[in-house]
Amino acid sequence: GPATPPSHDPKTHDEELLRARQLRLGLLMMITLTAHNLPEGIAVAVGTMSSQRTGIVITTAIAMHNIPEGLAIAVPIYAATGSRRRAILMTLASGLSEPLGAALGVLVLRPFITRVVLENANCAVGGIMLAVSFFELWPESRAYHEGGATLTGFVAGWVIMVLTMAYGV
Repeated sequence: GPATPPSHDPKTHDEELLRARQLRLGLLMMITLTAHNLPEGIAVAVGTMSSQRTGIVITTAIAMHNIPEGLAIAVPIYAATGSRRRAILMTLASGLSEPLGAALGVLVLRPFITRVVLENANCAVGGIMLAVSFFELWPESRAYHEGGATLTGFVAGWVIMVLTMAYGV
């Protein structure tokens, strides 16, 4: 019989576009957070080498903020693919860049790591994260028409960072 024409259902097309946007966002977050985690791992290693207390403080702060970082990767990947396994594996792959950074810091880069080098690396990665937040995450959150939730998350994150900086955690 005759071939069935392709579906031109606008709802299906919109869903496909949404999944493609979510997949792109998840991949972008994975790449960005992987780049972000490498110098964090180095910071943990260097901080621990300078003082055990500093290492514990840095490790605790980084562990606390790794939860929302993991969610920033896993949620769009799961939404785009429907695969928990893929979302978890991609989040794990990104997270493993942190111990890799620590190993690089201890085994290879130790003679070259200075406070200035580490601060510059963290500033560069922070700039990348800021750009991704404003140009990718913020517009994506607005697409869901949940302005109150977006603003609440922004303010809560800001307050946590201010408290973290004020109390040296």
